[in-house]
Amino acid sequence: GTVLCELVDCDNFYVEASFPEKDFDKVRLGQKATVYLYGNHLSIPGVIISVRGAGAHSDNNAEKSPTTHILTTPDSMIVNVGISADDLVKTFGSLNQVGRTARVVLSKN
Repeated sequence: GTVLCELVDCDNFYVEASFPEKDFDKVRLGQKATVYLYGNHLSIPGVIISVRGAGAHSDNNAEKSPTTHILTTPDSMIVNVGISADDLVKTFGSLNQVGRTARVVLSKN
């Protein structure tokens, strides 16, 4: 069918990023990350809240968000990085950052 509208869950903020699946064992829940939204040099802290490997990339997957438009390859994984609403407002002046492109840098420790 035709999508009439999509609702945004304003209680949970996260960035969805694609990484090579060969690095799957280097990524862990709770790992710290830094998120940079394109268009400026500012960053906000984040924490990995979920990781999905290539086998989970399916339109029938219950975890997949209907608003997901991330480009992936058969050998990539999706990493969701939780971010704080307070950090969004403090850094970017608004919670309304839906659809922005970001760069995610994962901490090594």
